[in-house]
This record gives sequence, C-alpha cells and structure tokens, in this order.
Amino acid sequence: MTGFNSVTFRKKTIDEILLLAQKTGSECIEWTGDVHVTDTKIALDTARKCDELGIAHTSYGSYYRTGHTDPAEFERYCEITAALGADTVRIWAGHKGSAQYTKDELQAVTLQIAKDEETAAKYGVTPAFEFHPDTLTDSGDAALRLLSVCKTTQTYWQPRYLGKDTQNLSRVAHLAKNVHLFYWDLLGSRRCLLEKGEQTLAAFIHTLKASGFDGNYYLEFCKNDDADCFCKDMQTLLRLTK
Repeated sequence: MTGFNSVTFRKKTIDEILLLAQKTGSECIEWTGDVHVTDTKIALDTARKCDELGIAHTSYGSYYRTGHTDPAEFERYCEITAALGADTVRIWAGHKGSAQYTKDELQAVTLQIAKDEETAAKYGVTPAFEFHPDTLTDSGDAALRLLSVCKTTQTYWQPRYLGKDTQNLSRVAHLAKNVHLFYWDLLGSRRCLLEKGEQTLAAFIHTLKASGFDGNYYLEFCKNDDADCFCKDMQTLLRLTK
C-alpha cells in the first residue's frame, strides 16, 4: 500500500490528517507516537476513524531507541501499536553511529533486542528499525550486521542523499518492512517536490519491487510543509508505486 507518515504534519490534528488522506486517495497512514497517537485511548479512536474511511492504520512510529531508552517505554509503545491495530512498531537502533559502538556496547544492544522481541511478541507486533544516520542502521551493511542477530525485528529504508542510496537499498531491499520516501537536494538541506526526483524515486521503487518487497510506501515530509505540495507529492507517489 501507499500512504504517508503523519509526522509530515506535526501541527495538524488527526482529523485534519485524515481529510488529507481522503483528498489524496492515500491507502494507509503511519501514525507518529510523539504528537498524534500518544496513548491507547487515542489509538483506538484513531483506528475507528481510519476504518470508517477505509484507510489502513499500518504502523506506529515510536521514538524508542534500543539499548538507550528505558525498556518499559517499549512495552508501552507495543501496547499502543496493538490498540491502533497496526502490525509494525517503528523503533531506532541505538543512539549513535554504527562505527562508534564498542564491542561491549553492541553486545548490550543485542541482548536488549532479544528482550524487546519477546515483549513485541506478547502484543502481536513486529519491531522494525528506522534506517537513519547516527544509529546502528546507518548503512546497508550496518543494517545487515544488526539484523543478523535479530529473530523478528526488521528494518525500514529511506534515502539519505550521501551518494550511496542505491547501494544501501540493494543491501536491505529484500529485508525491508516499510520504506519512507521523499526528495531533498543533494545536501539534504532543502525539500523538493517528488516530481523533481521522479527518475531517482522510480529507480528506488523498481529495486524494491524486484526484491519482492511487499511492505508499505510512506511519503515522509514535503516541500515547505505545505498541504498543496503534499497533495502533488502523493499523486506522484501513488502513480510511481502502482
């Protein structure tokens, strides 16, 4: 399915976000955990509203950092994910780049992953790491190393615009649970309309489909945080992913 991440519009309400989803024909939403769906009561209400509109509520974007955040927080996020009816809880792999971890620190993270997987299993949800700088999944190879010690945890993928996007994607495409897509300038300092990078994005999507990817495509962020730009981007993404 193709949709968007609610973090794209931090200042909009859940109802406003759902109106945008309707307007653009979005199929699914990844609800963010720090501003929109912050507890189980809101999760249940949001799931109901999504169901009434025929919009899938497929994943929950937490900001839990394995090996760094209090593990009790992860159980709370799993409970919210289950209440939302989502199958995936997005988490973060540590709090610094993969090259900065010592052997002992990495071992501690590995042990915590195993505990977190047991917690997630109790709620019937799948953890998946954000693919992001300054984490243990800051490259395709780093993500593969971390996933090799995981039993159920998967990964997201997103472009980074550091010259190795295709290489990173080719390493993890077959293991990606979901992807976040956007188009920024080469320095990552300015957001652009997706149509400007259509050829690049089409290549990413082709690589994903060729790998057998069956997860969700989420638009994340848009030019100037503008709703009109967002609507244009969603039409571009929906067309590219069909």
